[in-house]
Amino acid sequence: VLVGADLMGLAGRILGPALGPRGKAPVPVPPNANIKDLIERYKAAVWVRIRNQPQVMARIGTEDMSP
Repeated sequence: VLVGADLMGLAGRILGPALGPRGKAPVPVPPNANIKDLIERYKAAVWVRIRNQPQVMARIGTEDMSP
């Protein structure tokens, strides 16, 4: 949730009970920031959350690939 910096206190009080249990928080937006760029950046972001298993698995290649 993107929130203007001046409304951060209000958003924290109102959205805190809903976002807190999910491990999320409002993100403050600077006053002169370009909103479209921020939205695109957050849409393209990938969040990796490791709680119970402290490891990350990813496919690097396949057996039929040449070295």
